[in-house]
Amino acid sequence: MKKKSGAGCGKNIAQASKQASKQASKPISPTSPVALTQASGIGEADIIRCKLLLAVGETNIAENQHAEQWQQHYTQTLDLLAADAPLGAALEGFAVFVERQCEEALCSIHLLSPDGKRLIYGAAPSLPEFYSRSMNGIELGEGVESCGTAAFVAFFTGGSEAVKDALTHPYWACQRELAIRAGLHACWCEPILSVGGKVLGTFALYYRKPRTPTPEEISCIRREARFAALVIDRTQQQENLRLAAVVFEQGIAAVVITDAGQRILSVNRAFTQMTGYPPEEVIGQTTRILQSGRHDTAFYRTMWESIQETGCWQGDAWERKKTGECYPKWLSISAVRDGQGKITHYVSSSVDITEQKAHVAHIEQLAFYDSLTGLPNRALFMDRLKQSLAVAQRHEQRVAILFMDINRFKEINDTQGHNVGDQVLIEVARCFQAITRGEETLARLGGDEFGVTAAGADQAAATLIAERLQRALAEPIAVKGQTFTLGMSIGIAVYPEDGATIEDLLKRADIAMYRAKESGGGYRFYQPEMSVGLADRMQIARNLSRALNAGTLELYYQPQVALQTGAMIGAEALLRWNDPECGRVGPAQFIPIAEERGMMGALGKWVLREACRQMKTWQDASLHFPGRLAINLAAQQLEDADIADNIQEIVRAAGLTPVCLELELTESGLMGNVERTIKIMQTLKTAGFALSIDDFGTGYSSLSYLKRLPADTLKIDISFVRDMLKDRHDYTIVTTIIGMARNLGLKTIAEGVEEPEQAEALLALGCDEAQGYYFGHPEPAHVFAQKWLGTAPNGLCLA
Repeated sequence: MKKKSGAGCGKNIAQASKQASKQASKPISPTSPVALTQASGIGEADIIRCKLLLAVGETNIAENQHAEQWQQHYTQTLDLLAADAPLGAALEGFAVFVERQCEEALCSIHLLSPDGKRLIYGAAPSLPEFYSRSMNGIELGEGVESCGTAAFVAFFTGGSEAVKDALTHPYWACQRELAIRAGLHACWCEPILSVGGKVLGTFALYYRKPRTPTPEEISCIRREARFAALVIDRTQQQENLRLAAVVFEQGIAAVVITDAGQRILSVNRAFTQMTGYPPEEVIGQTTRILQSGRHDTAFYRTMWESIQETGCWQGDAWERKKTGECYPKWLSISAVRDGQGKITHYVSSSVDITEQKAHVAHIEQLAFYDSLTGLPNRALFMDRLKQSLAVAQRHEQRVAILFMDINRFKEINDTQGHNVGDQVLIEVARCFQAITRGEETLARLGGDEFGVTAAGADQAAATLIAERLQRALAEPIAVKGQTFTLGMSIGIAVYPEDGATIEDLLKRADIAMYRAKESGGGYRFYQPEMSVGLADRMQIARNLSRALNAGTLELYYQPQVALQTGAMIGAEALLRWNDPECGRVGPAQFIPIAEERGMMGALGKWVLREACRQMKTWQDASLHFPGRLAINLAAQQLEDADIADNIQEIVRAAGLTPVCLELELTESGLMGNVERTIKIMQTLKTAGFALSIDDFGTGYSSLSYLKRLPADTLKIDISFVRDMLKDRHDYTIVTTIIGMARNLGLKTIAEGVEEPEQAEALLALGCDEAQGYYFGHPEPAHVFAQKWLGTAPNGLCLA
């Protein structure tokens, strides 16, 4: 205050000297104070001295008043802080005080936004409201109005910004119209800086006429900016403390604060909810009260070494609740240090991850374990095999891979249903588990296929494993009151003799397993000669896929006749393939490959579409097709949940009706899922399709299911018809099928009739229809039409 008083005196002394000079140059009136002074003997210097003393006295009085006002302002501000008043109230007080101290000034205070990019309105009691609204949110940047520039410059230099006339200054180019409307000219802005030099906001003075600030105004606003910085800093700290208190008490993480000796000082509500300990039972205790006993001393040693070196540690840990229950949690511990770097406290936060652990375990179970048997699945089997091979390569060891396929399982599944089949697989898995050793990984690879990897096992060890597995299934398995005698086929490949990669080893173990199955079961080691023909089968599969996509397959048609009259009563569409590379490939060769590759669904759709297209072509040509066109449905097609709808849609799209078609389903295919198959057949039957059971007598049908199938015809398989006149057993089977069909109200049709004697015998036994070379070979559509189709009568089988 003394320094400012001195500055004020200097100013008054200069003004008084100037006034005295003017008076000396004027004529002296007899009645003037000077004349009177002279007359009384008082010199001019005495007059000047008196005036100076008077001015100093007035200045001291003004200074005292300013000091009292500032002290009052200071006290009021502290009272607002003590009352936890909003920051806006304190800023309003600052602005009002500055306007009283700086004559004609209009004050505004802005705060820096949390993102540090904009200025947010704090207080401006005398500025027009529209102006304050427009300036709220102004961006920081050089040349962006005085406040925006001052905050921007302060970031780099700590300086301030003054504009004598906003109407002409380039910084105000964008806000000039706004300044004119508000009647503003001059603006001087001081950044509000924290003790550490961080920009908190801006303190600005506006004037309604061009001018620059006086030293007194500069001193006032800078002092207020420093005071405001303390208030803003303290208010923000209080707000942060309030937020921290809410986070501490209301947060979902359990928080524990300890002293440097790990003695608990404070806990929050989440801690009590998680552990069951109220604060009064743990405060003063060490954190050892929470230890589960599941971690050894090395675990804790590593933890505290990390905290000492880096200041923190985090990871999974097991702790104990008040009830004694151990639970997993995600734990984070941080050290708190004083100004000298000495640790004074530890703060830990933790979250119970019991559910997450269970969820992860469940996902892992689904991802890596078979849901039916609980064994590792193919994915985990492959991962374990990869690890075993990596170890074997480093240590020059062997690894044996065994592929197993359960014999007769399909028969059980088809005849007894999937429920019984699933229980059989569960029992098989238990038998295998009972004899599997620690260094072996047993897995269910899919269906009735299992696999074993054995680290360090050569051919001799693999032989012992295979024999153990065979003995495990030597005894019949009992399921739901029935016993089943099973066997299996095992294929074995050994690293590195049979392959250096996972792919080679798996492929060769699979080949050996199929060779064992062809031999009636048992186990077989892979031999190079087993791969002969494999490349040909793979080439056929590739070419078949290409032919299917290109639509270069063909349908041939074979007539079906009534045995009584020899007249055609229908025909069967048969798939044929003439490959440009391999030549003509028979169905017996490519159909099994298509089944292995899962292509039967796509092939079946192509056959149905092509057969419908051809039938519609014949109809449009007014050719008479007597009866129905028979089309085969593969077992894989029945696995499609929408098979019935898809078939009807294909027929409708071709412009036909279901009465033109008969669908043939193989006996073994029907028994895959009997209940579901019955529903599909009932839907198709209701739609108007005729249904035939193909290859009857070769599967394992149950008569209880057969009577429920909505079939129209039983088709006697060629394997019985071919030798029925030479083999009395085949003759008996044919006789039985015909008799059973008659009793069930079904027609019979025999396939593979090649001799007139066969036709006569079938007719004598009561068979209704037949097809075979004796009546006609399968032929392309145009040849078949020339031989068998005449002009269509009106209304016959037209869409």
